[in-house]
Order: sequence, then C-alpha cells, then structure tokens
Amino acid sequence: MRWTRVVALLLLVPAVAAAAPSSADQAEAKRLFEEGKEAMSVGRFSEARGRFKKSLELVPKASAAFNLAVALRGMGQPKEAHDVLQALLGGKYGELPKERRGQVQSLADEARRDVARLAIAVKGAPRASVLVDGARMGDVRAGQKLTLDLNPGERVVTVSAKLRETVERRVTLAPGKAEAIVIDLPLSREARRATLVLVAPSPKHHLELVGIAQADGKLERRLDPGTYTVRITSDEGSRESKVVLRPATRHVVELDPPRADSMFSSPWFWTVTGAVVVGASVGGYFLLRPKTEDPVKDPVFGVTETLQGVRF
Repeated sequence: MRWTRVVALLLLVPAVAAAAPSSADQAEAKRLFEEGKEAMSVGRFSEARGRFKKSLELVPKASAAFNLAVALRGMGQPKEAHDVLQALLGGKYGELPKERRGQVQSLADEARRDVARLAIAVKGAPRASVLVDGARMGDVRAGQKLTLDLNPGERVVTVSAKLRETVERRVTLAPGKAEAIVIDLPLSREARRATLVLVAPSPKHHLELVGIAQADGKLERRLDPGTYTVRITSDEGSRESKVVLRPATRHVVELDPPRADSMFSSPWFWTVTGAVVVGASVGGYFLLRPKTEDPVKDPVFGVTETLQGVRF
C-alpha cells in the first residue's frame, strides 16, 4: 500500500517543538514512538495509534504525526487521518521539509476521498439534536439539512427533540460516498396526552371518569388519547356519555345532571334514548390548545384549533 511505503520516509523528519521538552519527555516520546512503529508493522493499528498519540503529547514531531495518520487510516478512520495530516501541513507538529509537503498533501487527499458524507433532515419538530455514535454533532432545523463528514461503515444516528420520541437510525456509509436520510419524529407519549376537565354546575354534584377517577364539582386528569366514559350524579339521578380525547389537546366538558322537572328524569326514557340525546351532544365540549413554546403539531390532526363549545 502506498501509505505503508512512505512511512519510513518520514520517520527521520526533524521537528521544531513549540516549547523545548525535557530530556525525560524526549526519551519517553521516543520509546512510545518506537513501540508504535513496532505495533504498526504487524497490523496492530489501534495499539500503534495510542503510542503515537502519547508520543505527540510529549513532543510534537512530524514523523509521529504522520505515523498516527497511517494508523488511523488502518483502523478505518480516514476523517481523523485527514485531520492529522492537515494539522501536520499547517505546522502544528513542527516544520515540515518542503520536499515532503507534496507527499503529505497527496496522502491527505487520499484520506479525504475515503471520507463519507451524510446529510440529515428531520420532520415533525422545529429543531432537533443529532448524535452520531453517541457523539453530539449539532442541531438541525425543519426544512434544513445537517451535513456531516464521517468515517465509512455502520453509523448510529440518534435524533431527539422537545415533545418528540427519540429516534435511532443505523446507516451504512461507503467510502467516499454521500447519503441522505430524513427522520420523522413522532410526538412523545407525554406530548400526545390530553387534559380532560369535567365541570359540574354545583360542587355537590358527583363526577366520574368511569374506571379512572371521581370527585365532586370538578375533576381534571391527564390521559392518553382515546374514548372515555364520563358520568355526573345528583339527587335526581345520573347521566353519562362518551368523550373522545384527541392528541395534545385540552378538553373541558360541562355536564348537566338530570332535573326533577324534566321529562329526562324518567329512568325508562334514559335507558332507551340516553345514548342518542347525550351522545349526540358530545361535540359540545371545546378544545383549547395548551400554551407551549412551540406549537404542537400532530401528524394526523395537525395543529389543534380552539372550538367554541356549548354546555350539554
């Protein structure tokens, strides 16, 4: 491999440190450098990377930086290899002889061609945070893309946002290729939950959210979307109906109990027609959008609108 052939060419390149290291540091850096060369000669790239990095921390040296880049590329990390070679060209690890610059630049270009590119877009949230393999990469806004240079191979992309479920996606990136993904972020369970408020004309009236809770006068609960049975009881009897809770909404239901002076006080009449008379009036409850920083949009219902309701 061309990369392997040029390793020996740069082993003896002199370097100028930003600050003169101690003799002990120089000795330790040289020992680590030699151990790194030995490990790399038998293909132990991970071990070699560790030795070269420690050597560079003690004494910035062009030969150690170059061999670190070779080890990184051997581990399938061309992005990091390119970064090290660019730093080497920029003088971070000491002066690089002019006759070597073209060679190092050529190798940096080779590493750059192996780097993959991933464009990430999101739906369902105004802004989302992106992690790749557990490392934070930044934020992406709706309608825009976050484009990242990454090492080839299987990458784990994790996207999270306020009021949304966290989504994880595995993407396999080919060397030098570009990929694009769109991640849809559904509402989280907590965000989808609705608030149901039952209100009675009198604090003496008994309210029930059947099978869930009960109270006198007023009852409020956070619930998953769905259909629930509500009931009001007074001295004259009980009435009940069904309430359908839509996602991410606030439902206020005002219930009237049976009245002694009404034909509806007849138990027989309620048994026969209650589902029609009361059930047909369920549309009378009204919805209020919760005040949140970002408008809550549901993929099915869209933005919840305020509906003017009436008592039933």
